[in-house]
Amino acid sequence: MRGVVIKARNSPWEVSNDLERPVPGKHQVLVKSLVTGINPLDNIMRQTGSLIPSYPIVLGCDASGVVVELGPGVEKFRVGDGIFGCATRVGEEGYGTFQEFHLMDEKLAFKRPERVSVEEAATIGVGLLTAAICLDEGNDIMYPATRENQPEWFIVLGGTSNVGQYGIKLAKLCGYQVLASCSQSNAELVTSIGADATFDYKQSTETQLSEIEKITSGEFAGIFDASAASSAVGLAALNTKSTTKTQKTFSTTNDWDEIDEQKDIKIYHVHLGQMGNFGEPLGDATNSIVEKLIPRLESLLWKGLLEPNEGEVVATGFGGVSFGVDLSTKNEIGGKKILVKLQDL
Repeated sequence: MRGVVIKARNSPWEVSNDLERPVPGKHQVLVKSLVTGINPLDNIMRQTGSLIPSYPIVLGCDASGVVVELGPGVEKFRVGDGIFGCATRVGEEGYGTFQEFHLMDEKLAFKRPERVSVEEAATIGVGLLTAAICLDEGNDIMYPATRENQPEWFIVLGGTSNVGQYGIKLAKLCGYQVLASCSQSNAELVTSIGADATFDYKQSTETQLSEIEKITSGEFAGIFDASAASSAVGLAALNTKSTTKTQKTFSTTNDWDEIDEQKDIKIYHVHLGQMGNFGEPLGDATNSIVEKLIPRLESLLWKGLLEPNEGEVVATGFGGVSFGVDLSTKNEIGGKKILVKLQDL
């Protein structure tokens, strides 16, 4: 079986032709990997060895393919179904998307509707689940809940990112006006996918806070930091610019830095990388959240209430993975999910 491996920490991506084809266990499916999305985590794992228990290993987090084999007890999927999502058990052998076939846990995977293409599906898994978990668990807002008795505005920091774009879309579905941070060059993109206003994250903290106050008049209680790098601005905004009397919330994709406890602010760190880590408290908690959210998110996609983010296929074949990762690291395609088409159906 073909795939892309790394043989040691910080070693290069290498195409291999002799990988062992995985066998699905109970409540698992075997997926033919057609298109994979590239994530910052891919290169972070390669460089640092984070979440990797042993080598050699095949990485890859954003899955989009077709079910080719069922393990015992599978009920949701049939052979031939389109499937996508965040690769479960990241870092374990047999689960990475950068190979011909990989495993997915039935309850942690999405069934692809016909209205969503294989390429579009590859933009969804990591980004949508990360945003949905943060908004649901961290900010206490998630469709079909509405904005009733809540402040008018919701703030997304890092609105250009794949995760941030899904955060904007989910907040809009709940009835919020959305203010998002981004660079001036990406402001048009961010408003086109739903943001009502933007501010430039490259400005000084003082200027950003002034813009937040000017646009929202303090009518906000929730902030989602999709950038993993804006906690200082977000917490300062909640502490000094929010005028609401309702519960203030701050959720972030940064799961590695501690944030000091804040008076009257609920703080939440997402741990999507623990998904599929069965038998561990953090893994089991994450699995439970994802199992709860996937049917709700699937419904939005099937009904057309939520559209996939825009992606761009930048390379084909397993040899294209290293190019895609390099392009992602250089951040040369702003606002689009970088995709690699691994093989044909």
